[in-house]
Amino acid sequence: MKNVTLIDGIGGETKYNQDILFVNNRIFAIEKSGEIDFQKNALIIDGTGKTVIPGLIMIHEHLFHAKPFFGSFKAVHMTNTFPKMYLVGGVTTMRTAGSIKATTDLNLKSLIDEGKRLGPTIDVSTPHIEREGLEEFIPQLQSLYGDEIIENWLHYWFDKGATSVKVYNNLTKDDLKEIIRISHARNIKVIGHLCSITYQEAAELGIDNLEHSFMASTDFVNNKPENEYVFAGSSLNDLAEDDPKLLALVKLLIEKNVTLTYTPNVFEPFANSEIVPGGGAKALALYLLDQLQNTHDLLVNSPRDSSGLVGFKKEMKRVQMFYKMGGKITVGTDPTGSGRTIAGYSNQRLIELLIET
Repeated sequence: MKNVTLIDGIGGETKYNQDILFVNNRIFAIEKSGEIDFQKNALIIDGTGKTVIPGLIMIHEHLFHAKPFFGSFKAVHMTNTFPKMYLVGGVTTMRTAGSIKATTDLNLKSLIDEGKRLGPTIDVSTPHIEREGLEEFIPQLQSLYGDEIIENWLHYWFDKGATSVKVYNNLTKDDLKEIIRISHARNIKVIGHLCSITYQEAAELGIDNLEHSFMASTDFVNNKPENEYVFAGSSLNDLAEDDPKLLALVKLLIEKNVTLTYTPNVFEPFANSEIVPGGGAKALALYLLDQLQNTHDLLVNSPRDSSGLVGFKKEMKRVQMFYKMGGKITVGTDPTGSGRTIAGYSNQRLIELLIET
């Protein structure tokens, strides 16, 4: 590869007019243009006007496209397209933070590892594990039923190849305690989008990773019922960045070594933004784009969107504070929500959002 701009991803100075030599699919040398003696039979790629960056590692991704659908939530598995779109978008490693079709995800991982399909290296999580509660809204969820044995459910997916557990909205603290015990015994991490359990409770139980940074935290909801799903709602918009309760929670999460995954794409408001951020409109069928345009026209600058913008900016400050205090942050795009978050395109947009943060 000749004459590229190179960004090393660790804060080094941007280098221009660089040549890169690959041998056996690995970088062998990087030098100023003209200083590498390429063999006559080498495949030469002219990188003029292009920039090379390290592969992106995205920790909260999905292999389905999802959008609201007649009061429910439609999740369509993108088996043949999303892996390629992620790779073209610069993602070389990703985790499915909750699988709608976990068997399909595991099969795709194997096919990619064997060189039979194109795509990033994939760490597959279990399906979302929770008690009954959201089936009406997301029918594809595989909830635990009645006295179903959690240990059997977990070991089934671990034996299949899942490398993390995704816990969801309606679990109890006893459920989470048992899930963490079983998973950690197999050296499997537990990641959570929690609403029935607060961040403080989850941290004290030993959870490894909390998804959506603070946006799913119900710690600041007044009189929150124990083990019951509630929506954080205005409790986060009303929360001051120097609130003692917030600072105490941040310190606890850092003390307990809990990582936060920041997913700004899925919360990005319509105001001052593309309808499909990152240029992803070109990837959508026209009828889907028309639906998103109608949603945009209805919501942009509405009270809901204005409130979302306030919360979006406040969350940026909370994430920055958590990081500066020593907290660990990972990132992902979570292609769900209103259907605006498109694999590959959203990952490049995420880099822009990190700079804005």
